[in-house]
Amino acid sequence: MQRNTDIGLFTKPSKLDESSQCLNAFNLSQKSKRKTVASYFSAKMPRLRYKSLFTKPSSIRCKIFNMDNGISYKDRLQQMLSSGNRGGDTEANDEKVELLEQLTKELMAANQTVNLTAISDPEEIADKLIFDSIFPGQFMPRASTVLDLGTGAGFPGIPLKIVYPDLAVTLIDGRRKKINYLKYVIRQLKLKGIEARHIRAEDMIGQGEGFDVVITRAVSSLEDLIRLALPLLKKNGRLIAMKGDSYQAEIDELKNDRWIQTGGKKYDTRGFKIDVKRYRLPVSAAGRALIMVRP
Repeated sequence: MQRNTDIGLFTKPSKLDESSQCLNAFNLSQKSKRKTVASYFSAKMPRLRYKSLFTKPSSIRCKIFNMDNGISYKDRLQQMLSSGNRGGDTEANDEKVELLEQLTKELMAANQTVNLTAISDPEEIADKLIFDSIFPGQFMPRASTVLDLGTGAGFPGIPLKIVYPDLAVTLIDGRRKKINYLKYVIRQLKLKGIEARHIRAEDMIGQGEGFDVVITRAVSSLEDLIRLALPLLKKNGRLIAMKGDSYQAEIDELKNDRWIQTGGKKYDTRGFKIDVKRYRLPVSAAGRALIMVRP
């Protein structure tokens, strides 16, 4: 059974002033940058050193954190936090907003030398990464164990942990450089109950680990995501696949295939409970969908 829900948020505000899109966060020479990357992000390094990894995020002092409509970056995050909470049980308190702002600065600083994300504008980070990450939290039971599959730069896992601290979050990715960055950020933000692991989902199957929720922003097909997620779910667990507007074709294809074999079990797709929550991002108004699957 498939259920669709449309969720409207806010109207699209004016765009960030082009003249304020400055970023002089890195005051290292190009040679120093290369040395920093080689020293701290080499896959051969068994441990990540934290001191002098990046220029301090406080060096990002440009006007990019003030929107041209007079709304500060913190106020924008406050708005998003209030709109994306879980049934009103999460307060948009100053500590969470400050952590999300610090996360943004860490990402922008690190992105100068490590290819973490193509999104570099702070307003787009707030819209397409942070808000998009915290929105699914309202559909997660309290104190859930959550696996962020193919986390990349830590989205949605880190914003979810900040906004919903009761969640126990595991971030996994097959790229060591990104995992090293995530460990650095977790330490800088002093987050507890969250870990980053350099491992692929396929290698976790059969290790006895089970999660209440497996969530992913990965671009793989819905069927492929289900094959990866099902063996990692606890009984009555759910997969949350974060998709764009073009999701219906993937659901139809899944139903047409009928059978999925994964983790030594065979599943009849007709028995899957599929719930779709549609929403729009607050700044870009881009359409998004959460496809929630329970076997």
